[in-house]
Amino acid sequence: MAEYQDSCVGDLAEQLGMTQSAVSHQLNLLKSNKLVRRRRDGKMMFYTLVDEHVRMVVKKGAEHIRQHNTLRFCSGHPIRTSRPI
Repeated sequence: MAEYQDSCVGDLAEQLGMTQSAVSHQLNLLKSNKLVRRRRDGKMMFYTLVDEHVRMVVKKGAEHIRQHNTLRFCSGHPIRTSRPI
């Protein structure tokens, strides 16, 4: 999440190469599990990770993916693979 700052769905979708609908769906899942919080500014909704512990988990997960190169995207959706790309 953009170095863990407040981010809107459109910015996240652009950064991730996913549709806004897909990102919104994932953010709602994260919110329902109390991993992100949102705030409204006019018509815009901004999301941020809830605390430092969640930030650390996301950072470590991203490092793992980069190190092991085991995540691919298909039509904007992540697909796990057991072999390096």
